[in-house]
Formats: sequence, C-alpha cells, structure tokens
Amino acid sequence: MRGGLAVVVVLLLLPAATPARAQERAPLVEYVSGLEAVRDRLREGRLEEARVTARDLRKRAFAWGDETLAADASALDAAAAASSAAEAARAAARLESLVDALRAAAGGEAGEPRPEILRRVAPADDLVRGGAVETLRVTPRSLPQQVVAALASVYDAIASALRRVLDWLDSLRPQSTPKIAARGDAASVAIVFAVAGVLVLGFLAWRARGSRSPLPGAESSAPATAFRKDEDPLSRGAPEWERHAAELAAARRWREAIRAWYHAALVSLFRAGLLHYQKGRTNWEYVARLDPGLGWRPSFIALTSLFDREWYGRRASDAEALAECARAARAVLEAVHGKEAA
Repeated sequence: MRGGLAVVVVLLLLPAATPARAQERAPLVEYVSGLEAVRDRLREGRLEEARVTARDLRKRAFAWGDETLAADASALDAAAAASSAAEAARAAARLESLVDALRAAAGGEAGEPRPEILRRVAPADDLVRGGAVETLRVTPRSLPQQVVAALASVYDAIASALRRVLDWLDSLRPQSTPKIAARGDAASVAIVFAVAGVLVLGFLAWRARGSRSPLPGAESSAPATAFRKDEDPLSRGAPEWERHAAELAAARRWREAIRAWYHAALVSLFRAGLLHYQKGRTNWEYVARLDPGLGWRPSFIALTSLFDREWYGRRASDAEALAECARAARAVLEAVHGKEAA
C-alpha cells in the first residue's frame, strides 16, 4: 500500500538535460535531505519554517544521472500551503512517500538511477475520493472531573461487592423469616460509609499531592530557558558553543552536540560579517547567500548537509556522526578565523 501510494503521489519532471541549461543542478542527496527537513518541520508543527524551506526547494533543480530533475511542485506546494495540523499531516505523508520513491528509484544514496520506477500519474486531487480523515479532537477532563469519575467507579465497585455479600448472607437465613427491608437498609448504610471513607481518602491524597508540588516555575523555568538558549545561535559565541558541544558529548547527547557545533560555525560567520542573521531563515538559505568565491564554501555546504541529515533526518545520532560533524565545523572555523586574521 505504501509503495503504491508513493508511485501515485510522486509527480516528477525529468526534462532532457542540455549544456545550455543555466540553472545550477544540486546533488540528488540534497533534494532528499530538503524533503525530509520539510516533512519533519510539518510534523513538529513548525509550519512557517516548513513553508520557507518548501518554497526554496521548489525553485531548485537536481542532478539525476545525465538529466535534470525538477522539484515536485504538487507535494511542495501542498506543504507550503498547510495551515492546520490535519493539512500538515497529509502534506508530511506525501513527502514521506516521495522520499521513499526517490530512494527506491535511485537505488539508495549510491547506484545507477532507475527512471523506469518513476512515471506520470493522475493529479493528486483524484486520490481523495473517499473524503479526508480528520484528526479526532478530544477535550481533556479537568482534575475535578477526573476525581468525580474515579469516585463514581469506586462507588459502583463497592456497591456491587456489598450487594453480592448481602445476597449471600441472605441466602443463609431461614426462608420463614425474610428481612428484605432490613437488608436494603443495611446496604444503603454500608454504601454511604464506604463513599464517605473514599471521599476523605481522596481529599487527603489531593492535599498531600499539593504540598509536594513545587512552586510554579521553580523547576520548569530553568530547562525551558536552556532549551530556548540552545535553539538560538546568537545566545553564545563560537568558543562557548564549542565548550557546550563538549559538555553535551560527555553526557552522550550526540544530536544536541552536533547542533552546538553547527551553531558555532554559524555564529562565527555572523561575527565575521560573511552572513547576516535573520529569524526564520533556513540553513540552506544561508548557504545560498554565502559568497561562491570563498574557497572553503564547500566545507560549509558539507557541514550543513551533515547537520540536516542528523538533526532532521534521524531520530538518534551516534559518536561517529558527532566526530564527522566536529571535523567539518572546525574546518569552517579555521577558515573564518584565518580570514579575520588576514
């Protein structure tokens, strides 16, 4: 099913390559990496970032053997137009199928392209013939509602158990002296006492829980602040990012250490005036704005590809990936420092 959907969703243009083509062709691995980045940002709810990256990817062309591969307009336009969680989920699923189809057609990152796998199909709008599946919206219950529901369940369980016990005791009495009314009174009194006991225990547990709760913001503010600081490349200088990367690596937090190395390279480019920081700008937009005449520009492109692969394309990284990213980042840092000294 997933493979069939990938073939239906993929709308790839394979125009014949000519020597006179002016547009620069990027490697196919950058196309796949960009699609994965858009997909992950849609899944994480970062719709604006996904929109910017999708539109940038939409304008580019990629090498497909001896031919030129244009970006998939249908899938990327849907990703750029997503404005709700349901639309983002559908767009991310289409990008997932497109990535799978590209990898299958290319035989992995290496190997000869297999264009016969890719073919033109009907418009993607024809796919949704049975209607769209929307996300089920569930309103969480408040704490008082949860307590009432729990007490109601306890009441039903106690009442059922007491009725069974009283029925059993009643079966032991002589049949000549039934006391149905007395049995009903006893059951009612027992249920009332049981419910009262449960309410008292619930109140005591709630108070004990409240007394153990920390003051608002006492514990959560520090992790939240650290998280926001790690997301902002300008929150530290390049040496501070290098030290932070070493601390994260010592704690075996490989992916975060990789991001710290990339931020060290970025902030060094900002401080040297080679790039200008702008909120919302993607990493590949920074690559496009870097002077093509710089001899070490390919090192920064390789570093960006490594970072995107590990941060957006994987759920977990390892020490080997961190070492590779650290080497690429140091090459950029040394080149930038050498330019500053000159």
